[in-house]
Amino acid sequence: MKKIFILFFLFNFCFSTKIFAKILLRIIGGNIVTEKKYPWIGSLMYKDRREHFCGSSLIADGWLVTAAHCVKSQSYSNTRAFLNILDKNENNEGEIEIFIDEIIPHEQYNGSTYVNDIALLKLTETSKNKIKDLNVEKVKLISTEQIGVLDKAEAPVTVAGWGKTDEYAPEYDYSPILLEADLQIRGQEDCISDYSINNIFDSSICAYDPTWWKDSCTGDSGGPLFAKNDQEEILIGIVSWAEGCAQPGFPGVYARVSSFLNWIEEKTGIDFSQENNSQSFTETHIFNPGWHLFSLPGKFFEK
Repeated sequence: MKKIFILFFLFNFCFSTKIFAKILLRIIGGNIVTEKKYPWIGSLMYKDRREHFCGSSLIADGWLVTAAHCVKSQSYSNTRAFLNILDKNENNEGEIEIFIDEIIPHEQYNGSTYVNDIALLKLTETSKNKIKDLNVEKVKLISTEQIGVLDKAEAPVTVAGWGKTDEYAPEYDYSPILLEADLQIRGQEDCISDYSINNIFDSSICAYDPTWWKDSCTGDSGGPLFAKNDQEEILIGIVSWAEGCAQPGFPGVYARVSSFLNWIEEKTGIDFSQENNSQSFTETHIFNPGWHLFSLPGKFFEK
């Protein structure tokens, strides 16, 4: 009888504190991307070995965008990327291997505060031509007309990557398969209040799961935070940092793409307002079909 009582107490405790549900979800990790619907999401790897270290996004035939902290100390000659893949560890049918000609971190990136945590990767001419010949899909950048709609508080967004599925997993124990999660934008004032520090800037944008069960995590750095509609994805943010992974009260912090539109155009020489030619994206286009994912960075460390 005593054993039954103890078991009953533990069962009630787990459910009442949501411990059981939290652990269960972390083991499951989230939704696997089962089809190549995001060919523009890139896995950054070392040139001499198939080892993922960060995410990236293809924004033009010759350009990837990622987080500055991913590549600040990285040599372009030892960096490559794979597009149109699901499993980062195995050869994927139709995968596209591309190489880097130049790494351009933001000049005012600060590794202590993560302000301006954005970088551009210029592809080699051969890789640029490969992208062009294959007509690989690119992600659209948020436009000036979409600011205040797609990135307003509570707007639904998606994050995707090959990062950890558990904050406490061993170092470099990343997901082999591309995962995605549905989140929503955290209001700027709320995010500043959540952290009570001076690391949330105008060029930062925060996103979270209201249940605090889903997030990005270590290894997802540099990857995309994006809005979706029936026909296209719009890049809103770049995975940067957070306090832990899916830690209650601490949303993920991303580089706000809209803050860097002029910088991106200056460095690439591309007028993305013409390049994107995106259809008008209003509140009626925004929807949240229920994508799911995994977890984020830890103790003020990079994702």
